Amino acid sequence: MIDMDKNKLENHTLEKIYDSSLRFLAPLSLYETYTSIIEEALKLTGAEYGTIFIKQRNKFERIYSTVPPGNQIQPRKRGFIYKAFHNKKITVLTNQQFKSAHPEFQNTTTKSVVIIPLTFKNKSIGVISLDSKSNRQFTPKKLEILLVFSSFAYLAIQKTQLYSATKDALDARDIFISIVAHNLRTPLTTVVGYTDLIHKKLSLGKVPKKEWAQIVKNETALLNAVINNILETNQVKTGRYQYKLMQQDMCNIVDKSVRNFKKCYPKHTIKLNNKLDPHNCYVIGDNNKLEQALDHILANSAQFSPPTNPINLNVSAKNHSILVSIKDRGKGIPKKDLSHIFKQFYRGSNSKTESMGIGLFLTKKILEKHRGKIEVHSIPTKGTTVKITLPRVNYPNV
Repeated sequence: MIDMDKNKLENHTLEKIYDSSLRFLAPLSLYETYTSIIEEALKLTGAEYGTIFIKQRNKFERIYSTVPPGNQIQPRKRGFIYKAFHNKKITVLTNQQFKSAHPEFQNTTTKSVVIIPLTFKNKSIGVISLDSKSNRQFTPKKLEILLVFSSFAYLAIQKTQLYSATKDALDARDIFISIVAHNLRTPLTTVVGYTDLIHKKLSLGKVPKKEWAQIVKNETALLNAVINNILETNQVKTGRYQYKLMQQDMCNIVDKSVRNFKKCYPKHTIKLNNKLDPHNCYVIGDNNKLEQALDHILANSAQFSPPTNPINLNVSAKNHSILVSIKDRGKGIPKKDLSHIFKQFYRGSNSKTESMGIGLFLTKKILEKHRGKIEVHSIPTKGTTVKITLPRVNYPNV
């Protein structure tokens, strides 16, 4: 009679799992998927709290949890979460085992913990950890059923991640087409217009205005820069972006970027404060790429600040690093955009410029290749400061 009751209970549990799987088939966001998984897991086990850990870059990240912040554990190497993940087996911890592993939670109300690996076909992406206020015991059959549930949960997360990645890729493609069309059409319209004017003047035997030719030259250079940026972005993504690393004079690179800036933005003022020792301002890098990185940042400063506000470029050395700071007093970057500015084609919610949104993406990749880093600090309406750090070569002949 007892065995029959167990079978009925287990069959009922299995039915609940299949009902849960139907919920996972619905088009959900990642957050909704995580929420649904924990809700169903709590129903199946009778636990009160649940957490999903996903393994990312050799460590477990807590991506969703209903556990109160003060009671959240940190996964430890060789701990129970790691063991369940690698063994692909469910682990049930008693009150004593839990408190022995985490003595900092001696006063917790947790009596047992169920750790379920998120696994499917010998692949694991993380674990579900369920905290219960009572001692939970599971038959071998019930543990097998929970592993079936974990497979459904694994597939639900993978499905949602793939859907999200596909949507992001399609959105990026649409943005790319729109931005490229805009950035090519604008200078091309100018080139066509002034070329037509020059042709009409020449056909009448008249000399066209000198500035017309200069405008055509400038717009053609802009077209060339847009196309080069597109090609370079693709090379970065495919790992074919070539660098010629050798000893470089950072003072020369900064001076060249300042000259480029004055030529491209004659209405803007740039103030250079170079504190580098001219005999000891060397880095190992690619001259053209480093110059390109500085040009991108200075161009951004010019585009987002009025000509009446000067741009300050400060260069100095500290220990084994060269520090470059570019500060403008423009409209700044909204806080919600700051964490996205290095993404490809990201231009910000308030951007109305013709920028393709790939300058900072390329700049970050260039600096990372040079073992450097870039930081951006900004206050809306107050301005933006970009800080670059590059490793310095202490002696010019090294």
